[in-house]
Amino acid sequence: MKECVLDTISDLVGRVKKRARKLWITQEMISEMDERRDWKNVNTEKGRKNYRRLRKELKKPQIMPKRNTL
Repeated sequence: MKECVLDTISDLVGRVKKRARKLWITQEMISEMDERRDWKNVNTEKGRKNYRRLRKELKKPQIMPKRNTL
């Protein structure tokens, strides 16, 4: 019942995009975080490599904007 109502509402109204809580986090970073989260629970060698790669890619662009805002 609940899923049916939520599906109908999302079709009529649309979905709200996630907003960054911190000033230095962009929508692009949020989508990369979601991708990283998907790879986190994949227990294969490929999954671990992709998770590590995405983790490193997310750390680099966050350092400078974070320092500039604080």
